[in-house]
Amino acid sequence: MAGGRLGRGLIITLCAVLLFAGCWENPTKKACRQGVQALKRGHYTQSIRLLQKSAKLGGTNAPVAAIYNSLGLAYYRIGQPKNALGAFELSARLDPKLAEPVYNTGVIMAESGREAQAVACFEKA
Repeated sequence: MAGGRLGRGLIITLCAVLLFAGCWENPTKKACRQGVQALKRGHYTQSIRLLQKSAKLGGTNAPVAAIYNSLGLAYYRIGQPKNALGAFELSARLDPKLAEPVYNTGVIMAESGREAQAVACFEKA
């Protein structure tokens, strides 16, 4: 009977460990999620800090491209179009299939009076 309790206790412990391991969120995803939430709430400086942290922690190109696109949006919202353009450019290079950073670049180009460049971005997006 004692061996049965030990076995059952071990199984319960293993199940708990596996359950909590599945709930753990890696630091890159956590910082990205928090950065996007801050962006949606209008907390742009906080969003920039979290998204920069997420990008620095890394990952595969496609998620990092999305991180840089969000970072560009945050820079745009605080009136830093040059930083926004840099983030959008990097995002587009990391994932050429991602249309959002190309479109967002077009918006900035249109707002700054560079219509030909804006049109080219919109056509590409």
